[in-house]
This record gives sequence, structure tokens and C-alpha cells, in this order.
Amino acid sequence: MLISGNKISSITSGAVAPPDGATVIDAHDRVLIPGLTDAHWHMVFAPNTLANMEAADTGLMYANAVAEAQRTLMRGFTTIRDTGGPTFGLKQAIDSGVIPGPRVYPSGALISQTAGHGDFGPDYDRPVALGGGVIAEGDGREERVAEPPAIPAGDNPLTPAQVAKAEPTSHWQRVATWAKEQGTKLAFGTDMLFQPAGTKNQNLLLTRFAQVFSNSETLRIATSPNCELFSMSGLRNPYKEAKLGVIQSGAWADMLLVDEDPTQNIDLLRDFDRNLVVIVKDGVIWKNTLPRG
Repeated sequence: MLISGNKISSITSGAVAPPDGATVIDAHDRVLIPGLTDAHWHMVFAPNTLANMEAADTGLMYANAVAEAQRTLMRGFTTIRDTGGPTFGLKQAIDSGVIPGPRVYPSGALISQTAGHGDFGPDYDRPVALGGGVIAEGDGREERVAEPPAIPAGDNPLTPAQVAKAEPTSHWQRVATWAKEQGTKLAFGTDMLFQPAGTKNQNLLLTRFAQVFSNSETLRIATSPNCELFSMSGLRNPYKEAKLGVIQSGAWADMLLVDEDPTQNIDLLRDFDRNLVVIVKDGVIWKNTLPRG
């Protein structure tokens, strides 16, 4: 394989004559795979605690996000779709090479009702849900009370048909099994929030897909199908110039060299520090632990 600039220029079955000044990597018997992707990541929210967000200390918030961006790349995730958060500046800094990190499909600000899923203001600055449908406005001088309809004890408000319809989605394995049986396309995403100590489990969550799918299918879900989803952003796609999630001529040069074969042992990805010996993103070698010479 020959990489020119930030794209794969050619792939052959024989030897490639390296151009003058090229970096040569001898993979020996290791396995090359496309860079991993995460279709539901939060660059800012995952590495910060809720207390960080509510304190609104943007310096600390972005310092944690910048450090996590590099760790994300070092876990082998070369592209993420950020599904809510102030990430446009982070994306620009990564794309321009100022900081290391994955490619970013940014969504921007969350849309949320006051005191809802995306409201990270301090408690004294927003209405607070007190339970049972009671909402107290900021300083407590005004209360709005909404009484929900009474439901008899032990009575399920869902109809039997609704319960039956919801049952397949009550656990991720059931969802994945059902999707596999129906031939439904899947995307892989982790949706971590406020878990600075948990982001290292991003790879672990991916390998769990192998409980339902084969190792090869699991790797495929986190590469080309995810990137097919990303490409549906059309004109908004910041990386539409070439393909992502594949190793082929003309594609973006995002790839991982794995020590041993992850199609035989998907758990290799869990120990990413040891087993991802080379990480290339945008044609740049961000990690290379192979012996020199």
C-alpha cells in the first residue's frame, strides 16, 4: 500500500517502490483494518462530570475535551459523530493539526426544554423538577403544578400490543439480535455522558457486539456501515472528498495495524495500548511502536 498525502494512492499484491523520503512500515504478519468509528459520541460531555458542566468553567471543560480527543484517537477511533455539544472549535483544531484527535461530524448544540436533557445550567438558574409533576421556578416564588392522571395500582398504562412491540427493544442484545434477523443496518455508538473514568471502555463496548455478530461483522459495523451513515449528511459532510471506513485506493488514509488478527480474536481491541501498534489518521502516523530498522 502506498499513502500519498492524506489518501491511499494504491494497493497492490506485490512490493511497492517507496518514493524518496517516504516512511516505510513493514507490517510482517500483522493485520491492517480501517480506523474505528463511533456514531454516538460526546467529545465534551463524556470526559467531563456533570459538576464540571454545571460550573460552566469553559477552560476546564475544553481542557478535558482536548485531552480526551487524543485518547480517543489512541484507542483507534479515527472518526466520531458528536451528537450534541460545543465541538465545532475542537473539530477545526483537530482538522488543522493543532491538536490530535479523530475526525469529527459535529451536531452542535442540543435542543432541550428548560431543565431537560440538555440543560446544564446551575440549579438556581432554572426551574427544578421536584417530583410528581411539580415545577418550582428559580427562586421559589412561583410554583406550577400539573397533576398526572391517576393510574390504579398494578395497572400498566401500555396496552398488551404496545408491550409486545416494546419487548424486543428492552435490552441491547435483543435489539441487535432482532436487527440481525431482519437484515437491518446497524450503527455502533456508545453515548457516554459524564464518565471521565469510563471513556476507556469505548473499545470494550464495541467488542460486546461479538456476542451477537461474528468478529468480522462487528468490525464492519464500526467501520464502513457507520461511515455510510455519516455520508448521509450530504453537502454538510465535511469529509465528502473521499471514502471513510474502507481500505481502498482513493480513500482517506485512516487505518490501524493490529498485532495479531482481530477477526479471530476481537478482544485484542480491548488492550488498545498493546495491540494497536500503528495508528494512521489523515495520512499522519500518530502512533508507531514497531521496532525501528
